[in-house]
Amino acid sequence: MKKGRANKSLGKLWNAHKHLIGARSLVPGDDMIEYERGIVKRLSTSQARMGRIIYLLYNLCGFFVLL
Repeated sequence: MKKGRANKSLGKLWNAHKHLIGARSLVPGDDMIEYERGIVKRLSTSQARMGRIIYLLYNLCGFFVLL
């Protein structure tokens, strides 16, 4: 069975999200994500942009939970 286009894009978003959550630091406008282990993986700009948005939302949610 082939995955649909929506599933593929969702998978890409989830991968970008996982990469960003595992990243040590996040530099705005930078699509080179550094892993905790020091492995560097290049994401496409759209993936990195969407992952950055997800990462910011994730941090905001965590911040409000702490409040």
